Amino acid sequence: MAGTGKSTVAHTVANWSDEHGSLGSCFCFDRTRERERLPQKLFTTIARDLADHDPLLRRALASAVRDNNELKHTVDIKRQWNQLLLGPINIASKVVEAPILIIVDALDESGESDTREQILHLLAGEQDGSSKPMTGMPPNIRILITSCPLEDIYDALHSPSHVRHVNLDESPWSDAIERDIERYISVRLKELQFNDHECKALAKHADGLFEWARLVCEYIKGRNKVRQNPRVRFESVISDVPAKRTRLLAFMYKRILADVIPEDERQETTLMFCIVMDLIVNVLEPLSKTSLAAILCHSPRTDDRDQGRQEIDVEFILTPLGALLTGITDNQTPIRPLHASLDDFLTDRDRSDEFFVGGPEVHHCRLAFASLHIMKGQLCFNVCHLESSYLSNSDVIGLE
Repeated sequence: MAGTGKSTVAHTVANWSDEHGSLGSCFCFDRTRERERLPQKLFTTIARDLADHDPLLRRALASAVRDNNELKHTVDIKRQWNQLLLGPINIASKVVEAPILIIVDALDESGESDTREQILHLLAGEQDGSSKPMTGMPPNIRILITSCPLEDIYDALHSPSHVRHVNLDESPWSDAIERDIERYISVRLKELQFNDHECKALAKHADGLFEWARLVCEYIKGRNKVRQNPRVRFESVISDVPAKRTRLLAFMYKRILADVIPEDERQETTLMFCIVMDLIVNVLEPLSKTSLAAILCHSPRTDDRDQGRQEIDVEFILTPLGALLTGITDNQTPIRPLHASLDDFLTDRDRSDEFFVGGPEVHHCRLAFASLHIMKGQLCFNVCHLESSYLSNSDVIGLE
């Protein structure tokens, strides 16, 4: 389930392994970085990281590429696995016996199931239609994968004998996780003088969700509002927290959003919030404040409510959302949700209610219209002010 701390585990293990010299590679899928984290880049990135990790692996990989230069550019995942990873690793393993850890975080964020099908087959030890243990990887190499148990991932990896599963929702892990969450809450709320019993109560309600614990601490601190003190906020959460674990994150997202959007401006501000967040959660590549403002300035009014709204002030909408978004402190940094569960919440009408932002259909229309409008107004001949039209791109200094 989203919010249980899988990525925190992956990053903690990665840091520990790096400190002890055993981290070979750490590849983190991220739905907000699709271009940078394509499934086709998984094994090539791991191969490059392993080459940086050990000179013998570097020489083995260099030899493989030298003998077949086309390997540098292949997007064939099976060839990448066999010739860029297994081949060099098995050559180097004759000498390299030190443990090497490879981490793949958030495999569930690698796209649709068909985009990772071949990766799952290879990790499961399935090639050419057969199924066998993944004996091609030497015993000093270990791969740690974190993921939500999506059906295709679970089906591929639950039965192979070389795969060991750890479910963070099951005992004895649940008790340890609750203690970790309690310590986290205690540290975050230390300055507000909440006692151990109160921190323990919040940890109990978190039900193993680290992200819920982070959100509830942000809400109780209430940096964006002065009308309620932290004690009142604590009591309001404790008295109203939902019993169903699947509703916990939605409960906190609604609390935080209702808190930062003034009651007397709720209807108008919520509409503008939804328009801005629609772009943030649906765009393929994250946009900065400057880019968001430019697009919204040229966006069409799509419905009756939209027709009557005022111009959108991106700064006004985003500034109070520091608990939910990253990149809002300056104008050029791409803006991303701090946690993938925010996307899931905002695009699920049943959970988000008035904060529902809709799917990509309206977003695509708004983005296409704005892009065409901007190009019509700003494109011109020799937009880069080149001295000559006959120069090749490679001959122009600073042109990327």
